[in-house]
Amino acid sequence: MRIDLRRVFNAEWETKNYAKMAIMSELTEFRKSTYPKVDDTWESIAQAEMPEFELNEAVKLLQSWNLHVFMRKSPPPGSPREGNPILPSDIIFTESPKT
Repeated sequence: MRIDLRRVFNAEWETKNYAKMAIMSELTEFRKSTYPKVDDTWESIAQAEMPEFELNEAVKLLQSWNLHVFMRKSPPPGSPREGNPILPSDIIFTESPKT
């Protein structure tokens, strides 16, 4: 009798994947976030999303909550997005992580 290992692997993977999806579907709280516009900067996002904070403080908070963007290498000089690592496809968190 020959066992199709791909079939066994796929069945096991799908079971684990469904279990993960079931756990994720139980999440009830999400962090507040936004998708930036093409020309958004840390400052423009801070002004729009966090007007209750002083601008420099809001920018620092945004950067600390969004290290996945803040630590990204900025586009080189002369490029259309020179100096701005924020992309319209990024998710920018506008509140601290839930603990």
